[in-house]
Amino acid sequence: MLNWLFGHPQAQERIRMNSNIPRSIVVSLGLTIFLASAFAQVAGFAEITYPTQGDRLQGLVTILGTADHPDFEGFELAFAHDPNPTGTWFPVTDRLRTPVQDDRLALWDTDEISPGTYQLRLTVFAQSGTSVEATVSDLQLGQEVAGEAPAPSFGEADTQPKVPADGEAAEAMSPQSLALPETAEATIGRLLLLGAAGATAVLMTFGMYTVLRPRVREYMGRLRVRQLRRERRQRRAGRDR
Repeated sequence: MLNWLFGHPQAQERIRMNSNIPRSIVVSLGLTIFLASAFAQVAGFAEITYPTQGDRLQGLVTILGTADHPDFEGFELAFAHDPNPTGTWFPVTDRLRTPVQDDRLALWDTDEISPGTYQLRLTVFAQSGTSVEATVSDLQLGQEVAGEAPAPSFGEADTQPKVPADGEAAEAMSPQSLALPETAEATIGRLLLLGAAGATAVLMTFGMYTVLRPRVREYMGRLRVRQLRRERRQRRAGRDR
């Protein structure tokens, strides 16, 4: 970006045509556009619009929301006890490969789940290995409330695993369930990406400072010389009077 601004013939011609604009402003504008486009490429969106926090659910539940990414690879839905001290999540569906925008994400059969308080998680994966998440907590399953309308649902759901109650969790866990969640790798990848982006921004800022410092000094020196010449002419004009 900096080489183009200072070395490209068209860029130099445009800078000469706008000689009243300091070159530092031109470089700052180009750097801002570059960083904005770079960060826009890694943005993603994960949102669960239904159910919402505190909802009481029964039967076949339609999960609504958005799962999208510019580099979309797939998304997954999972649920767990709330709170979840063991970090154990149970899949609602297998990984789905079609992005969804403000529509049905999946069907969730809550009849096969022990009554209790749960949380629901949506994870959107990018082909680069990064991911974004959305979580809804405090979902009451299997607790019927008189006069309350059932959650919107339709179609047939995939078979759901039987979730043990809180007191039975430790006894019923298999060695596979004690493994680290799959999203741990995605979390590490996201942290590494953020660290690399921060380091890149620091290096670019330092490089821009190194490049601009002599030019800024030269520009300020020219302004100072012009000011001194103007003051000298004014003093001479005052003496002539």
